[in-house]
Amino acid sequence: MDLKTEAINIANQILLHEPEERNEILRIIHNALTRSTLKPSLENILSATMFTTGVNLNQLKGKSHKIDVCNAKRLYCYFGTRHYSLEDVGLQINHDHATVLFHKRKAMCYLSIPSEKDFNNKAAEIERLIYVK
Repeated sequence: MDLKTEAINIANQILLHEPEERNEILRIIHNALTRSTLKPSLENILSATMFTTGVNLNQLKGKSHKIDVCNAKRLYCYFGTRHYSLEDVGLQINHDHATVLFHKRKAMCYLSIPSEKDFNNKAAEIERLIYVK
């Protein structure tokens, strides 16, 4: 079955649902396509991180070891390195590539721990802000 035929079959199946369900299915499909095709700017990732965490740009650029600031850096580096190089991500917050890699790895560790609910909730909120229009 070619892609066009498959798309028509899916569209026909969607039309069989109630309007509320249909809109939800279309929203899910839109979000999936948007996430896979759009590349958020580093500025958008930075803004979403600052908005969600309450940490300002000076704090992100600074050398603070406060947990809120470190977690904000971790989230920014995690999302930034999805689309940009370590160097590009680091330039925005005045850190080198090794520090960006360190924060990204720490974020990945925290995201794998279910008890880190606050960190995971902030990550979900940032993801929603940078990928869904």
